[in-house]
Amino acid sequence: QSTRRVRDLLHNDLQSVAESLHPEISEVLSEMDRSGLRDKLMTGSGPTVFGLAQPGEIGQTPTERFEKWTKIVARPSNHGIIID
Repeated sequence: QSTRRVRDLLHNDLQSVAESLHPEISEVLSEMDRSGLRDKLMTGSGPTVFGLAQPGEIGQTPTERFEKWTKIVARPSNHGIIID
């Protein structure tokens, strides 16, 4: 039995197609990477993307260039998730 990291499980066959049709998806994912979110993925056929990080690993939210995007920060708790 092998131990898999979350990063190894993140895959979306539609992401490359969606990124080619809508380059802003790639731009947002790159900005998320610069903000410290290394494990990130587009959900389903888009347009939502998400990133995972340990507490304290991410910097400030993406730059004002992405002000039009809705950003939600959530963290796990014993009773579900807490949205900050």
